[in-house]
Amino acid sequence: MDQPRKRTSRQVRSDQPASSRTTGTGRRQNAAQTPPQRPAAGDYRRPAPRRTNDAPARRKRQRPASSRTVSGQRPRPPQNTSRPVSAQSRRPLPRRDGQRPLGSRRPSRKLPPAKRRPSFLKAHRRGLLTFLLILVALLGVGYFLLTRTKPLVFASDKYGISAEAAAQARRHRIRNVLLLGTDGRNNVDGSRSDTLMILSGDFEHKSLKISSILRDSYVSIPGHGYGKLNAAYSYGSADSAADDQKIENGAALALKTVNRNFDTAMTDYVVVDFSCVIKMVDAVGGVKVDIKSEAERESLNANVGDINANVSGHAASGPVRGIGTQKLNGVQALAYARIRHVGNGDFERTQRQRAVLNQVFAKAKKLSLIKQYKLYKAIKPYIHTSMSGREIFKYLFNVALIRGAGIKQQQIPDSNLTSVGMLRGVSYVFPKTLENNIIALHNFIYEEDYTPSDTATGISTHIQNVWPY
Repeated sequence: MDQPRKRTSRQVRSDQPASSRTTGTGRRQNAAQTPPQRPAAGDYRRPAPRRTNDAPARRKRQRPASSRTVSGQRPRPPQNTSRPVSAQSRRPLPRRDGQRPLGSRRPSRKLPPAKRRPSFLKAHRRGLLTFLLILVALLGVGYFLLTRTKPLVFASDKYGISAEAAAQARRHRIRNVLLLGTDGRNNVDGSRSDTLMILSGDFEHKSLKISSILRDSYVSIPGHGYGKLNAAYSYGSADSAADDQKIENGAALALKTVNRNFDTAMTDYVVVDFSCVIKMVDAVGGVKVDIKSEAERESLNANVGDINANVSGHAASGPVRGIGTQKLNGVQALAYARIRHVGNGDFERTQRQRAVLNQVFAKAKKLSLIKQYKLYKAIKPYIHTSMSGREIFKYLFNVALIRGAGIKQQQIPDSNLTSVGMLRGVSYVFPKTLENNIIALHNFIYEEDYTPSDTATGISTHIQNVWPY
């Protein structure tokens, strides 16, 4: 007996109208004459969508070969390579900078590099290189100047330098400059030198030394006999009409007088007036001094009033209110340095001058090279010097390198080697003896023993005959 054949998925139901049967190409025949019928209840098929004659026939979706059912066999599950896998089993694909991972489906394309902030060194590379070059150049110039500070001094009648003093100066890298402070008030002629100091840049022992010379010292003045040391500046400037020529001639004779009497070997001088001192003190922020008594404070304030009235180019200053440690501005510091009739006369006066100058130099040494140069530019209009611009730069540059050691100071004639007396109605300071004071001065500046020259020995003998102590 024949068994009924099973209908497969490819066979069409017999009860379906012929008009709705499809051909092998998937198109329905006579779709326009026969409207689509609604399937009966329980029919598993979905109704075919309506379409117009102009619309193309929808192609039947083909199943993959692995999912097609075969009679008597169980369909194999499709192998989907895109199914999710665990994080442990996922292997990262190699990739290159700016590209997609190798093996990805999308075609790789080169991405622009990510913008990164440049490092500090890269951003400022040119500026740092320029700074390093300047620093190396400055160090080279400093070494060049430092190794050539030995003065080439020879015996000279023009400067009053003896052969012994010149030979000692050539053995050492020590530069001595004479500092002269003149009276710059409007009511005086400005031909008096109230302050005389030897500034020694000791580049061997890394120190700055200040030697004050008492202005009332009894000395030999070339061409003018014997008299007070500060009279040499007046004699030199007396025959000159122009102010600059007066300063030059006065400083030249004062320099020659100091060299002749104290066996020094200086060829340069610096002349400053009252305005220069005021500018210098104000530029470093003032100085602190110890006002010891009420009499000293009153004398200071009297000098303040005189400076306010007779020194131009600065703001007026008020008086000092108390005694003890006081901070002074430029005008007050100048007034303090000019106190003479309180205490031990000219001895304490030079001590006050060194106290002010010591603090100015100490503060100036702590400034940078640029600020030191600005300080020099501020006081340059009030300075007269025999040094050229190159020599001043060399001297200041080398002094600026001396930062560790303090400032040493001394007074000449020494207080223990001095006698004060009246001669022909004039008060003088007599060295006892001049030879002893010369030896003490050279031991302070050069830190070695010294034998005075014949010229200095002859002057010492004459002073002993005039004032036998």
